[in-house]
Amino acid sequence: MSTAIILESLANGLAAVFAAAGVLHIVGPRWLIETYARWDYPARFRLVAAVLDIAAATFLLFPDIRAWGITLAGIITFFSVVALLDHKKYVVAAYAMLLMAALVPAALSVPRADPYLRPAVERPVLLSVR
Repeated sequence: MSTAIILESLANGLAAVFAAAGVLHIVGPRWLIETYARWDYPARFRLVAAVLDIAAATFLLFPDIRAWGITLAGIITFFSVVALLDHKKYVVAAYAMLLMAALVPAALSVPRADPYLRPAVERPVLLSVR
């Protein structure tokens, strides 16, 4: 199995994880709503989290915009880890840190720009003034 296929599979797996998290936030089970209330988050904060998770999952699926997905997923995961550590949920924070670490090899699946397709640079026109 080639490295490209493994990295593509990792990116798709991460997209599935973020999509599942988004669906979980949309469904809003009682324990999730109670946790957000106990942590003093606004009542509809879970819907914002759902939109961000689903956006990250969507971006991760498409190679051309995968860099945006990795960036958004990294930001989401970073703030999740900070919130979990702040509320002394160390085990769950460790899992979130592993998820964040998985974004690093997934970044290797972002296609590189072709070095031969550089945008044309306009050269300044020198005018002689007499």
